[in-house]
Amino acid sequence: MEVHTSKLPGSRLELKLQLSAQEVDGAYSKVFDELSAQGGIPGFRPGRAPAKIIRRRVDEKMLQEMAWVRLLEDQYPKLLENEGLEPLEDPQFPELDDVPLAEGTPLEFSFTLTVRPQPQIRQYKGLELIKPSAEVTEQDVDNYVRQFVENAAEEVEVERDLVADGDIVNVGLKVIGESDDEPLSEDEQEFFIGKGTYDPPIDQELLGKRVGETITIEHQYPDDYAGDAELAGKQVTIHATIAGLKERRVPELTDELVKQQTDGDMESVEELRESVRQNLAQQFAQQAEQELEQNALAAILSGTEVDLPETLVEGAAAESFERFQDDLQRENLSLEAFMDIAQVDESTIRQNERSRAETMLKLNLALGEIRRLEEIEISDEDLDAEIAHFAESTGQEESFVRNFLELQEDAVEQFRERALRNKIIKFIVENCEATEIPRDQYEDTKLEQRRKLQEMAEAARSDADEAVAADEATGTDDAAATEEAVDTAEQASDDTDTEPEASAADVADTELAQGDADESQEATESEV
Repeated sequence: MEVHTSKLPGSRLELKLQLSAQEVDGAYSKVFDELSAQGGIPGFRPGRAPAKIIRRRVDEKMLQEMAWVRLLEDQYPKLLENEGLEPLEDPQFPELDDVPLAEGTPLEFSFTLTVRPQPQIRQYKGLELIKPSAEVTEQDVDNYVRQFVENAAEEVEVERDLVADGDIVNVGLKVIGESDDEPLSEDEQEFFIGKGTYDPPIDQELLGKRVGETITIEHQYPDDYAGDAELAGKQVTIHATIAGLKERRVPELTDELVKQQTDGDMESVEELRESVRQNLAQQFAQQAEQELEQNALAAILSGTEVDLPETLVEGAAAESFERFQDDLQRENLSLEAFMDIAQVDESTIRQNERSRAETMLKLNLALGEIRRLEEIEISDEDLDAEIAHFAESTGQEESFVRNFLELQEDAVEQFRERALRNKIIKFIVENCEATEIPRDQYEDTKLEQRRKLQEMAEAARSDADEAVAADEATGTDDAAATEEAVDTAEQASDDTDTEPEASAADVADTELAQGDADESQEATESEV
C-alpha cells in the first residue's frame, strides 16, 4: 500500500491510497472464505466450496460490496499505524460506485480524515518571563496597618449640620429621565465624603452643603453602564437632598487598640506589624508564583500554532456553554435573567464561550505536546501531593478526601489530570528565566510585554505575506516554503486577533492558570 498525503484546513488530511492487485485479491479471498464457511451451496459441505463456484452463484455486486468492506477493515488500521495518525472522527470514504474495485486489478482511491491537531510550539524552555517582587516594604506594612485602624473607626452623630470631608452623609436621591415625568428611581443612600469613586461625583458636590439642602446634577450615563440597566445611555437629572450626617472618628493606633481588635490574640503594635509583615510575605510570594505561571501559560499560548478542527471547537464550545448555564443555575439565575441584567444576547454569550473553548483547546494541546516531548509522567507521590493540596485549599480533612476517592474512580482520574497539568506547568516555570519587577511597576511592565508580543506577531504576519507574494510572483514550486509562510501568517493572526472583551493574553491572565483544573476542582468539591 502506497499513501500520498495532502493537508487540508482544520487538521484534515486528504489521503490517496494505491493498493496492489494482491491486496485487492486478499480482500476478495476473505469474502469467498466467509461465504464458503456459511454453507448452503449445493454439493459442497461448509468451507469446501471453491471461489469459482461462489462467483457463479453470488451476485457480483454483492461480492464487490463485501470485498470493499473487508478491504477497508484490513487496510485502514494499517494506514493509521504506519502513518502515525490519530483520527478524531470516522473517515469519509468514497461510495463504492465511485471506486473501480475489481479482482486482479490494482486500486487507487482518496478519502478525507480529521486527525488530532499537532501543535507547533516556538519555545517552551528558556522563556524570558517576569513576576512581581515578593519583597515586603515598610510602606506595605504601613498601608495595611492604616486600614486596620480605619476598620476600627466609629460613626457618631454630630451637632453640626455642615458637611465636611470624611463625613458619612445620608442622602435622599431622586433620578429623573430627560423626557420622563415620573422618577426612574427614588431611594436613600449613604455617601462617604472624599471617597472619590462615585459616578457622578456626588460626594464632591455635597461637600460644604448643609443638612436639608438639595443639590441638582445633570448626568449622561454611558451606553454600557452596568450599575443599572434602566439608566444605561440616558441623560438624567439627579436631585440629592441631605437628610443627615455622621462623623467617622478614627482611633489612635495603640497597644490597647490592637488587643481590642484582635480579641487578645496580639498584645502590641509591634506584634501586629510583625504579623502583617509575615502574612504579606506569604501572600506576595504566592502572588508572584501565580503571576509567573500565568505569564508562562500566556507565552506558551501566544507561541503555539495549531489548526483546530471545526468539529473539535464546536464540541468544546457546546460544553463550555453548558458549564456557563450550570454556573448560573448554581447562583439561582436563569440564562434569560442573566442576558437581561448583562444586556447581551445568547449569540454573544455563545461566541464568548467559543472563544474560551478555542483558547483552552490550544493551550491544552500545547501542554500535551510538551508532556510528550519531555516524557513527563506523574508518580504516586505527585498524586498524593495533589490530594493533600486539594484538602488543604478546601479545608477538608485529607483522610476524608481519600476515603471519598476510594469510592469515586472518576474523581481519582480528575486528580491525576490536575497533577499532570501542574507538573507540566512546573517544568515550564523551572526552565524559564524569570525577572522580578517592583510591585508598583509590574502591571505597566506586563502591558508593555503584551504590546511587544503583538508587534512580533504583526511582523511575522507581514513577513509571511511577503513570502507568499514572492512565491506567487516568481511562480516557484516550493510548496514547503509556501506552506510554512501561510502557517506563520495564521499563527500571527491567532496571536493578534482579539475578541471584543479580551485578547488571548488577557484570557490567559484571568483563566488559563486554572483552566480545566478549576472546573474539575469545583465538581470534585461539590461531590466531596
